[in-house]
Amino acid sequence: MTDHGLIFSFSEMERELRSFVSISSGFLSTESVHRILPQLIIDLETIRLSRSFSKISWRISSENPLKTKPCEGAYEIDVAGKHNLVAEISSVWEIQPIRLKKGSSQTPKYFGLVGNASTLVKFTETIDSSSSIELGSYRMEVGTQNSPGVHFHVQVLGQSENAPFPKSLSVPRFPSYLTTPMSAIEFTLGEIFQVDWRREAQRDGGDHKIWHGIQTERFRNIFDWQIAALSGGGEFPVSLLKHSKPPTTLFVRS
Repeated sequence: MTDHGLIFSFSEMERELRSFVSISSGFLSTESVHRILPQLIIDLETIRLSRSFSKISWRISSENPLKTKPCEGAYEIDVAGKHNLVAEISSVWEIQPIRLKKGSSQTPKYFGLVGNASTLVKFTETIDSSSSIELGSYRMEVGTQNSPGVHFHVQVLGQSENAPFPKSLSVPRFPSYLTTPMSAIEFTLGEIFQVDWRREAQRDGGDHKIWHGIQTERFRNIFDWQIAALSGGGEFPVSLLKHSKPPTTLFVRS
């Protein structure tokens, strides 16, 4: 299992996805709830059941991204924001199912990150019934074992070579605690629906409880790893955390 980057459980990732469909349905477009997220679950299950141990891209297409409902200025609290935002989210994770025993064709329980792990969030505003403009974007990235910058980071990275933040400018990489495309979407919903999403996040039971449990355990694992890294000393804390790499089994310790 050490030949891969971070390792995830197929079953836990599926539970994360299914619970997120339920808790986020009031904030996403109809197509996102009924087609895009279910297809992401189907694609992951297809990868697992194929019993292929090759590298494959698991993605939300940038040509047909997941979309939120318009926020109508809800990204502010006391005074309505000036923009009627829609967030468009696409992602690509290059993953490889893990063969636990040499020569085994057993259905895999785990997959590892073996390349690009990026979630792109674009903020757009509708101009008229047929056009919109992009106001900004960010990428949530999970690094590889030899990539520069903090392992979990966010980049303000454009799609073209035009300033500001041209595509060629990969810095700064802001430290982040986001781990999966779904956690990046949750963060985005909290940003553009400041009041309503917090109310949703405070609900209990059912899929909310499942989501809460998975995310809480991931946070604890990340914080435990970072605290352990800081105990090494001999280097500035920011520099030390920037160059620390988590164990591949960070999220599958049990």
